[in-house]
Amino acid sequence: MSAAQSPPPVPEKRSRWRRWWLGVLLLPVLLVAALAYGLLATEAGLRQALQWAESLSDGMVQVSAPAGTLGSEFTLATLRVRAPGVDIDADGLSEDETFVAARAALKRAYTDFVESTPLKEKVFKVLRDQDPRFNGSFIGLDALTLSAK
Repeated sequence: MSAAQSPPPVPEKRSRWRRWWLGVLLLPVLLVAALAYGLLATEAGLRQALQWAESLSDGMVQVSAPAGTLGSEFTLATLRVRAPGVDIDADGLSEDETFVAARAALKRAYTDFVESTPLKEKVFKVLRDQDPRFNGSFIGLDALTLSAK
C-alpha cells in the first residue's frame, strides 16, 4: 500500500459509562434547582412554604392571603404567632410596628431562656418525679439503707 492508500484511522470507541455517570450526577442537581426555583420564584412556592410553617408549628403560626414570592418581596394579609410567652398579632400593623412587636417578643423569649434552668422548669421526667406535687413515687438516695444478711 502506498501512502495515498493508507487505511482510514480507526475511530476511538466512546465509553458510555461516562455519559451515564454524568446523567446520574446531573439529575439530582437539576431536581434541587427546580425545587428551589419552584419555592423561591413562584407564588405557589410561597404558599407551600407558609403552609409547611403552619403545619410544623402545630398552629402557633397562622398566615393568610400571601402574595408575591419568597425570592422577592411578599405581603401577608394577617400574621399571628401564638406560643407560650409570645403573642404577636400583626393584623393591621405597619411593617415597622410588626418589627417592633416581633423584636419585643424575641427579647422576652431570650430572657426567659437565659434565666430559666432545667431544674426550675422541670424539663426532664427525672426532675418532675422528684417534685412532691406529682405522684410521690420518688425515693431519694438518703432514704436508701444497706441491709446486712
